[in-house]
Amino acid sequence: MKKWIISRPDTDAVKSMALRTDLNTLCSQVLISRGIKTPEEAREIIGINDLEGPFVLKDAEKAAGIINAAVAAEENICIYGDYDCDGIIAAAMLFSYLSITGEPERLSYYIPEREDGYGMNEKSLRKLKEDGINLIITVDNGISAIKEAELIYELGMRLIVTDHHQPGDVLPQAEAIINPHQEDCPSAFKDLCGAGVAIKLIAALETDMQCQLEDEEFADLYDDDQYIPEEDDCYINTVQQFGDLAAIATVADIVPLTGENRYLVREGLKLLNNTENTGLIALIKASTNKKPVLDASSLGYVLAPMINAAGRFGSPLQALQLLLCESPEEADALAENLQMLNTARKEAEKEIMEKIREHINENPSVLNERVTVVEGKDWHHGVIGIIAARLTETFGKPSFVISADEKTGELRGSARSFGTFSIYECLKYCEEALEKYGGHSGAGGFTVKEGKADEFNKLIQEYALKVHPVMPEYSINAVKVIELSEINTENADSLKLLEPFGEKNPKPVFALLGCTVDSVTGISGGQSTKLRLISGSASVSALLFGEKPENLGIAKGEKYDFLITVETSEFRGERTVSVYVKDYKKSGLKQNVYFSAKDAYEKYKRGEDLPADYYSRMLPDRQELMQLYSGIAKPGIGSNAVSADSLTFRLGLNYCKIRIGIDVFCELKLAKWNAFDRTVSLLPAEGKADLASSEILKHLQSLTDKKELAVKG
Repeated sequence: MKKWIISRPDTDAVKSMALRTDLNTLCSQVLISRGIKTPEEAREIIGINDLEGPFVLKDAEKAAGIINAAVAAEENICIYGDYDCDGIIAAAMLFSYLSITGEPERLSYYIPEREDGYGMNEKSLRKLKEDGINLIITVDNGISAIKEAELIYELGMRLIVTDHHQPGDVLPQAEAIINPHQEDCPSAFKDLCGAGVAIKLIAALETDMQCQLEDEEFADLYDDDQYIPEEDDCYINTVQQFGDLAAIATVADIVPLTGENRYLVREGLKLLNNTENTGLIALIKASTNKKPVLDASSLGYVLAPMINAAGRFGSPLQALQLLLCESPEEADALAENLQMLNTARKEAEKEIMEKIREHINENPSVLNERVTVVEGKDWHHGVIGIIAARLTETFGKPSFVISADEKTGELRGSARSFGTFSIYECLKYCEEALEKYGGHSGAGGFTVKEGKADEFNKLIQEYALKVHPVMPEYSINAVKVIELSEINTENADSLKLLEPFGEKNPKPVFALLGCTVDSVTGISGGQSTKLRLISGSASVSALLFGEKPENLGIAKGEKYDFLITVETSEFRGERTVSVYVKDYKKSGLKQNVYFSAKDAYEKYKRGEDLPADYYSRMLPDRQELMQLYSGIAKPGIGSNAVSADSLTFRLGLNYCKIRIGIDVFCELKLAKWNAFDRTVSLLPAEGKADLASSEILKHLQSLTDKKELAVKG
């Protein structure tokens, strides 16, 4: 169970928003809950219909002039990209444009393989010099390449940097640097991805090219002596030509889907659903996308992973070649290959997750730590970041995943976090145990020094305790408490105005409170669940994908609270509302009590000191232990296993007492704990167990007595 944060949108503000706009009440409530207070702010978010002029970006005009001049002078130009989806797409866009305006044989691209590491490297730069390159243009990298930039100029080449990552105190030597995060860049919107910066560079190139029509040789083509086009005019062609690609990169790079990014994805989706890009047509055909119309979710979970799979399990050049391909037959073959690589990626993830499951079940104490740290041998470096993100979501804690190369012994890893826990600051704290590291608040990568793995883990936990005595809780934000009567096609359709959904603009979540569960039905071969929920005279069906009915601990006839999302769907001409469950809990369960009890249990397992009265409150008595044992054995709720959360829901005992009781049963060989799934199942009885023999209970009792004596003393 995650922490729920349920907003209560101001009623007067909602009424004002609805009256002064065309938005209905539910859509207005979503905006108000997100801090959008005025119709003007709402229109700015929903109705953004253009991009800032490209020359607003610092050095964009300068870069455009240099590049167009280099094209006209037939210089050899190389576009230097990156091996992820954003870097591949940005390279494809700029290469495609320059191939049209210049001599294709004078143009090349370079994408490093994943094992070469992020960004430019000396070996590749020396090779580019041997190939006769005069000008290097980076996309999605270069802002931190200080030494590499110096080498470029030592070798007699020139450099233009286009990037969107945070710049350091020192900038690389370059003819021009386009990065909205530069302190003196006047652009209003800063959160573009690499492809977003690239599309603005292309618009700048187009604008600069058109401005040259004022020269004498073009003057006779126009009535006026000079022709200086509006910058926005060049966006029309640029977005029409590359908007579909930019949309995929924007979603894939998990930049905020607000402002100009929202515009790029919205317009790009329109183009994608009728794209003329041969490679994208083949990619969509080869994908497992089942939606008749692509949406942002399709980009993030279907198309982007296929492009990323090339850089993870093959070569990023395979994806770049697909996006540049003009032959349908060749494109189909390349797209099928990407699908195969993506399948291999999924299999690798599945295999690693199974190994982590086994490790955690053998070492359950891993999950009691403030930060989850797991290590394995030869785990594919292309997926450990995905694994870290999944562990973070599953267990609600920052996660570090480390892979040891069995041949070299090198330890490389990836980390993910949320809230106020900064991965970068944590890695900085641990730097004495690291060869190198990098990242930001939510994610990072690192290489551990030889023989320093244990020290690294120790420093991670030390940092967590020092900086976060109370660890941040993984939370889900709900717009409001919604009534069943509000769940209709009109309200669900109104939310489409807020699309595309993604980072910083999530799909709205609502809280359904006090619903009676009328039925619990297995669907999709029993791998998912459909619930029938009743409140008063209203009812609705709700779906939990990937959750088996017997593992939920949801009992028919009981009242539960749910966090849900809603959307409309159509089947055989009939439009209905689909409801999807994100989380649930027993009605009446106080989440602050639940999380306090969970925190107390983990502190006790880590050996941390607790307040004097905690030990007596967490020590279950005989009656409570028997109640817990019966709850685990109760038929009709689960098959062979029941989750600790569902026991908390049903029995009215706090989470800490339940976990202590489960530990006692496991100690006495009465039960088996599955730490990864957080479920417990009873073992066949081998005679009568003596609760008084439990060392866990004895230890807790001794701590209780000691604290009581200390208080009396």
